Amino acid sequence: MSQAIFYTDDISLVPDDAVALRVGEICDKATLLVALGQACQFPTYYSLNWDSAYDCLTDSEVTALQISLASTDQIDNKDLSIFKTLIEDAYEQFGKPQLWIVSAKNLKI
Repeated sequence: MSQAIFYTDDISLVPDDAVALRVGEICDKATLLVALGQACQFPTYYSLNWDSAYDCLTDSEVTALQISLASTDQIDNKDLSIFKTLIEDAYEQFGKPQLWIVSAKNLKI
């Protein structure tokens, strides 16, 4: 069985076609949604909410995402959990995308 989310501390394990989400020092709903929209080049009608993110993501050709939390100082675990659920739901329904979470601490958040 395939899975939607992978955790690693080795960036070389991330697929070459993975689109990088740049969240910076803070990982919360706002930074996740902005980073997703920018990285995946969502259309102009994309609005910064979970439903719109799901709709645009499942309509996109993106098959893999990568987010590095190695230099992230502040993580909103609730928002990250919702984001991971969004990815899992999309993967279950459409077979894409997979999410690679890269962390020096290899945290399973």
